Amino acid sequence: MRVLIGVLAIGLSFSASAGNIYCLGSVVNLYVSSSGDVIFQASYRSDYTEVCNLHGSWQGISTETCYAWYSQLIAAQTHTKQILLNYQTTATYTCANLPTYENSPVPGYVMVSSN
Repeated sequence: MRVLIGVLAIGLSFSASAGNIYCLGSVVNLYVSSSGDVIFQASYRSDYTEVCNLHGSWQGISTETCYAWYSQLIAAQTHTKQILLNYQTTATYTCANLPTYENSPVPGYVMVSSN
């Protein structure tokens, strides 16, 4: 697992093109809005990213998945663990310039690293 995370981290240093983007970092800030949006700031960027909504489906992500992702983000922040999010996109983004808040692309997954 550490080798996989290391390889992905090296890959993050190169500019991303359309396709898969892997964003590795720590959870700096995390909040839930009054409408249920789960929004966080990661160490790999200076702005906020929405991942899902606890009150209903958001970009195809169910509330059940959202509760799981929210729990993972809280655990990662509490225990100072790294997170890895995967985005599949047709646009050319890097982890640092993904669209923000409700315009964020939907992640394919949220992973908490054992590091």
